[in-house]
Amino acid sequence: HKTLREASQNSEKIIYILKSYVDTDWGNMNLRQRYIELLLLNKRFEEAIVESKLALDIDAYNFGATLFLVHGYFEVGLYEKCIEVCNGYLSVSN
Repeated sequence: HKTLREASQNSEKIIYILKSYVDTDWGNMNLRQRYIELLLLNKRFEEAIVESKLALDIDAYNFGATLFLVHGYFEVGLYEKCIEVCNGYLSVSN
């Protein structure tokens, strides 16, 4: 928390710090989701898509990671992929 607060004026530094934490604590979904969210906010959509897919490898039914994946697909114009992911999630959540 202290490290992130000190880097708060530099989003690239925060992304770098969060990535190093995610790499160290692979299964921490809360941390991973904050990292993906920051990637999306900084318009790094392709990276957010990759990280969302990695998160879903850890927890295939994670709603937040699913939404981040759909968001990333939407931002890069992959609308059919958005529909596919949403339909897939709905089929298992019913």
